[in-house]
Amino acid sequence: MIQPSEWGLVPFKGMDEKKAKEYQKFTVNAKGEELYEKKSFKDLIDSQRCIIIVEGFYEWMHVGAGKNLVKYPFYIAPKDEEFFFIAGIWNEWKNFTTKQSSLSSVIITSEANPLMAKIHNSKKRMPLMFHSSQVNNWLSRSLTREEVTSMIRPYDENRIKAHSITKKFNHFQKETTNIPEISDYVDYPELQMLIN
Repeated sequence: MIQPSEWGLVPFKGMDEKKAKEYQKFTVNAKGEELYEKKSFKDLIDSQRCIIIVEGFYEWMHVGAGKNLVKYPFYIAPKDEEFFFIAGIWNEWKNFTTKQSSLSSVIITSEANPLMAKIHNSKKRMPLMFHSSQVNNWLSRSLTREEVTSMIRPYDENRIKAHSITKKFNHFQKETTNIPEISDYVDYPELQMLIN
């Protein structure tokens, strides 16, 4: 079943909205290696795993440092499938004030594969992704902790494609990027040696 969800996990069943928003600022990503250590995730990882379906995602490459730092946006998309299937954790929480329930979720990350390490070169992380043939396994309630942990590894770089895109927009603000050309290729000659 596909459902919409707020990005940023609210890890507890009930909370006032202000507190929930504070949690969500810090729970947009979850390091796969820390899922069983962090309080926000360890009580949910075994029973409330999900898949977040996307056509692609954006990431920044950092070139230079300090005042000479230049950031280049990239669009990353699947090479052999229509969508990426990103691992996540979900939770349903109730707003104490409005009494309404909402779904929230967090994207799980892994170490970057070689291509993503070149692009996301500041942190060298990437979403934990699966081929469509692995989705049912991730969602299985019968997985042990060891089996979950064994699935946390970088996605095959041969199954993704990436290209630089325009710096004209803030790629993390949907109000300014909900246009078809946002993911169009833009050539930055100075990057060729870095990504090839």
